[in-house]
Amino acid sequence: MDKERTGSFQFWVSITLIICTLVMLQQSKFISQKDLGFNKDALLVIEGDFHMNPQFTRHLVEEIKQLNQVVSVAEVYRCPRWEAFIPNSISQKIPLK
Repeated sequence: MDKERTGSFQFWVSITLIICTLVMLQQSKFISQKDLGFNKDALLVIEGDFHMNPQFTRHLVEEIKQLNQVVSVAEVYRCPRWEAFIPNSISQKIPLK
């Protein structure tokens, strides 16, 4: 009887794990196809240690805002990994002088 309970418990645990995996796959598919509210091809992300020099960051943001081609500017302390949300995205690091 004890072996039957162990086998039954393992069966239900495996079924639960399979269902959780399928739900996570659906969530991943959903977020990769969801309209994020911006044009992914026209997005510029500049990474750097900007928190070390807040005055430079404010000046950089103001300079970028003045460009005619720029619709909006946002600054964040830590940027999410875009590769997780945007499949086949190109990440290019441009050193700031």
